[in-house]
Amino acid sequence: GDRRSPWDTRRFDYANQYVRRFLVDGVVNHFKRYRIDGVRVDNLDGIRFYEEGGGEDFIRELAVAIRQHRPDALLIGEMFFGEQRVLQRLDWFGGMGFDVRSHSNLFDFYKDNWLKFTEQISMEQLRSAIRDPWYWGELMRFLYATNHDEAGNPRDGATGAYPATLLQGGGWEFVEKKTKAWGALGMLAGSQYLDLPQMRILQEGNFGKNPQVEWWLLREASQRKSMEYFASLSRLVQEKPHFLAENLHPHVENHVDYDNKIISLLRIDHRTGKRIYALINLGHKEIHDYRFGVDTWTNGFNVIFDSEFPYSAKWLDKHHHASHDKPHSVVIPHLRPYEVIVIEEP
Repeated sequence: GDRRSPWDTRRFDYANQYVRRFLVDGVVNHFKRYRIDGVRVDNLDGIRFYEEGGGEDFIRELAVAIRQHRPDALLIGEMFFGEQRVLQRLDWFGGMGFDVRSHSNLFDFYKDNWLKFTEQISMEQLRSAIRDPWYWGELMRFLYATNHDEAGNPRDGATGAYPATLLQGGGWEFVEKKTKAWGALGMLAGSQYLDLPQMRILQEGNFGKNPQVEWWLLREASQRKSMEYFASLSRLVQEKPHFLAENLHPHVENHVDYDNKIISLLRIDHRTGKRIYALINLGHKEIHDYRFGVDTWTNGFNVIFDSEFPYSAKWLDKHHHASHDKPHSVVIPHLRPYEVIVIEEP
């Protein structure tokens, strides 16, 4: 097309059916040849509302073609203004068949707080980012820690580079621990999540000048441990039904500790009623006998994931004391800086 985008690239002529078909065939070819699992459509609103028309036709034709080839594909729309039709089924009038849309509220928390000192972190902003979609009548949306935009375009806050570069200043152990703790937040709070391999392997630089994945970094012990950590956390989320979309609920945020910058997340397997709690220390403070509230207590809790001790299993004993407006509580004997602990009802 002749029109240019705000990024000085040319817009496709979506009104031209042959252009639409060319684009759709290109995407479907990737599904067939490279076995991809889904597609994220960048700036979906810019396509839908294209002045020359044809944008909505393209989105629907793309979704139809993908569903015909891969019915279970994950379709993600980068959107910042809610539009229910995008997420409605294709056989509904006007529905575009997408599964989820971006949740920029959580990334805004990352952007505004990732580089701050512990005392400056706004836990109220985090609480709102997790709870507000439910108040707006939406299921928890697609969560992300960073993507190509944030890792390539410098804006206000933690943007313009990979986290390993953004977090420089506190030593390499600080970079590693903070990346792992804050990265876990997006993964454990929702059911669809995105980050970059460059984040997981602690790659430096930014997406604009250094977009390739530097897999050779996995020869380094620190980078290899970071990748193994995220892989283990990913397996946990994939294996536990508590993290499925149908088991999301409005009280995912179980408690927020404003003083110590700690959050616990509640995930429930509604078929069994069993609970999982994820405790994330977003700050540098080390705390002994840290207590947080839980709703129920049957036979105690197993520690099924611990960022500091990945190969050790622990059992947490019963505590009847109420805490954080909950009837029972769990005590973690030793909570370390930037530690992530996941516990499960047996």
